[in-house]
Amino acid sequence: QPIGPSPDAVTLPPDVRYLRLKDLKVGTLLLGVVSEITSTDLVVSLPYFLTGYVAHQHTMEAEYIDTDEGSVGVAPLGERFRVGQIVACVVLKTEKERRIDLSLRPSLCNAGLTIDTIQPNMWLP
Repeated sequence: QPIGPSPDAVTLPPDVRYLRLKDLKVGTLLLGVVSEITSTDLVVSLPYFLTGYVAHQHTMEAEYIDTDEGSVGVAPLGERFRVGQIVACVVLKTEKERRIDLSLRPSLCNAGLTIDTIQPNMWLP
């Protein structure tokens, strides 16, 4: 259930726009909140009533996942995440059915960073 006023009830300055599905491009970095945890994925609430999905294999770097055997030695999603947890995620794909596929992999979330762009006290996923 959404919290706060609906997007139509809020007036924004002319230079600020709502985040819409069509604005999301592959590689867009977002902050979201885990709203549901299943055995196969995380459901993430995004700004402006958008919802994204993180498949189990995109919750950590690929080298930690054994694709032949599943996630050997990796704790279930419910033990690694909690509802209400804030997560940094990157858009992998959007579909016309309003599905947004996301990744939490640090290598993807931090892909645009270089040693020159990192600053003291900067928050990194």
